[in-house]
Amino acid sequence: MHNHASIPRYSVVIPCYNSGQSLASLLDRMDSVFRERVQVPNGVAPYEVLLVEDGSPNQSTWPMLQELARTRPQVTLIKLTRNFGQHRALLCGMAHARGEFIFTMDDDGQHRPEDIPNFIALESHDIVLGHFREKYHGTSKQFTSRIVSWLTAKLTGKPDGVASSPFRLIRRPIVEAILKFGTPFPFIEAMLFYVSRDVVNAEAEHAPRAEGTTTYTFRKLFRLFLNLVISNSSLLLRMVGYGGLMIAGLSFLGGLFVVARVVFFGSAVAGWASTMAALCFFGGAILFSLGVIGEYLWRIICSTEHRPVFVVREIITSEEKP
Repeated sequence: MHNHASIPRYSVVIPCYNSGQSLASLLDRMDSVFRERVQVPNGVAPYEVLLVEDGSPNQSTWPMLQELARTRPQVTLIKLTRNFGQHRALLCGMAHARGEFIFTMDDDGQHRPEDIPNFIALESHDIVLGHFREKYHGTSKQFTSRIVSWLTAKLTGKPDGVASSPFRLIRRPIVEAILKFGTPFPFIEAMLFYVSRDVVNAEAEHAPRAEGTTTYTFRKLFRLFLNLVISNSSLLLRMVGYGGLMIAGLSFLGGLFVVARVVFFGSAVAGWASTMAALCFFGGAILFSLGVIGEYLWRIICSTEHRPVFVVREIITSEEKP
């Protein structure tokens, strides 16, 4: 049981996947920022950090996190049973966060703790997203990020002129609202924009990656795309419906054309090429429609099974550290 004095004002949630030693520098810089540049009411702890180990295949990640937390009482460790993905790991950290305001940051050092006061200056808003003037991403990552940002804006009702970012500050009532979502395929920003449109940007600098390379493979980005398009919108289902109506209309017009040709010009043997082209077109449209509907049905089944969004194996708090 935590007493009132131990409840922090700010919680920082950091998903960790194959994290490196640069995380120690990130935590030290963060501590300096909160101790020296952030003021909190008397009797309230400045902050806490929740490191969520998301089933890293690198077996050295968890021991390294334990070593980092041993001398940092503000750090809580959460170990998941397997790799659930960044968005589920973030929800896990949010579910265990105790602060009035919750930050989300990456573990690769590209989100600078020195920019945290810029977010805190705007904490009267429900959601504060970092706006980076320049991003140190590879060409493929920048391309896919722009596509995801464009889709997020179109599908989630993101306010105009607001840039998306995984570096966020969120008020607790908003966090509590998105934790009530029952989807097993979460997309954080879509959930945030559904709950509130009080969203602003805070200026931040995007630092070069401290070490290693991005863990976002094309497969993970494609799954993220499906979570956004299918689980958080009905775009594909509407496309199938509109496409079906258009194909049905074209088929009806084509049928009228064939009947009119027989009536006015007599019967003619249909060409093999046109027949095969029509079969391939309509067959492909039907198979695509079935695939989209099948994807929706699978996700509906997962939702009705009440599959957990994440499963925690172990939690180490400051009271449990030697």
